[in-house]
Amino acid sequence: NHDVFQGYYYLHHIGGDRNTRDRYKDHPAYQHTVDFCQKYDQSSFDPHYDSLPLEFFEPMVRRIFARKPYFNDPNNAKALCVVGDVKA
Repeated sequence: NHDVFQGYYYLHHIGGDRNTRDRYKDHPAYQHTVDFCQKYDQSSFDPHYDSLPLEFFEPMVRRIFARKPYFNDPNNAKALCVVGDVKA
């Protein structure tokens, strides 16, 4: 659920709830994950970083899109993160 914690920094820009991570506030690793994302994730998006060309990532992207989607599975904790109510 790392992406739910990362979402604090961007979900509100795309119509989602940035506080989705709060559903895990009683978990022992909650604050550690919040701190990690604040310290490392959100500050790592540097537009001047020397990135690899898109072609390098193409095989990985193809493997991901070849999988069966799970995001709209109503049993997935991330399902309501961005899309709101999921209709089965």
